[in-house]
Amino acid sequence: MATPVTEVINHLVEGDIVREKTNPIMSGGYYNINKTTVDGSSLQKRALKILCLYKNGNPIVNFTASSNDGWAKVSDSTAYGNERLVAVSSLFDSTAEYTVTYIADKEKYTVNPVSVPVSWEGSFKSAFNDVVATVSVNVKSIIELYVKIKGLGV
Repeated sequence: MATPVTEVINHLVEGDIVREKTNPIMSGGYYNINKTTVDGSSLQKRALKILCLYKNGNPIVNFTASSNDGWAKVSDSTAYGNERLVAVSSLFDSTAEYTVTYIADKEKYTVNPVSVPVSWEGSFKSAFNDVVATVSVNVKSIIELYVKIKGLGV
């Protein structure tokens, strides 16, 4: 039986994609993740920041400055979003499963609320009275609905 792995994620907010399975693709002697000019290498969402790459569930913690020394993080116009990963082909393990945790460009797939009704009361008593009034209206509506349903013979 596999041993469970506990991982502390220090940065988890709306827009974080945790351990999305990825498929590094070979191009020009290098394996690429999230490069728009390499078909099939892009992540599902635009990556604002790549936080971690995992090989068979084990984190590759330190990205290198050079793709010849390990997985390098690159910020350029070919990244799907702001960042992509690249490594020389000799460092790629074709038998491994690679996953990525990243911060997605949430503006591309979420919607900010246009307006949100907000109200607050000046004191506990007025807040309590407001809640009681709201509950009373809801109870009346439920009773009316119940009577209508009973009248239909349901």
